[in-house]
Amino acid sequence: MNDKTYSTMTRMMVFDHIVNNVPTVNISPLTEQSQIRAGLKAEKIPQRGAIELMVWELGALSELQTAATILKSDDVTIGFNAMTQEGTHMNSIHFTTEKECCVASVDELPGCMATDYAKHVIDTVDRLSESYAYFMDSDLLQTKKEIIGKIKN
Repeated sequence: MNDKTYSTMTRMMVFDHIVNNVPTVNISPLTEQSQIRAGLKAEKIPQRGAIELMVWELGALSELQTAATILKSDDVTIGFNAMTQEGTHMNSIHFTTEKECCVASVDELPGCMATDYAKHVIDTVDRLSESYAYFMDSDLLQTKKEIIGKIKN
């Protein structure tokens, strides 16, 4: 192990905190406490900067998974759902196949205009294309064309 590697158990504890909306500033002490309370030897605990990189990793993996799901399907439906939550206007973008539904983005939007929704959809497809092309070492423009070509509804 070096100073930038964490055990699978520690990473999974951090991921559990992330998906349960624990603020990143609180994750280090909670992870350490959880290990001690479980009777485990407290391992090297990632600090806030490393945790925020782990959050980014989860997003990148989600984008890769969503793009792969789209590309292996012949009939993909793209949908979005706008809502105001606690005074904040949010929009989610999701892709549905015959067997799966992947949420690709949940973002705060500046307003309720069609141009805002269109830009959100375009930005999401761009991000999915970029992530897939990067990880799969494929051509970005071809990847984007293929993803768009799979969207039928």
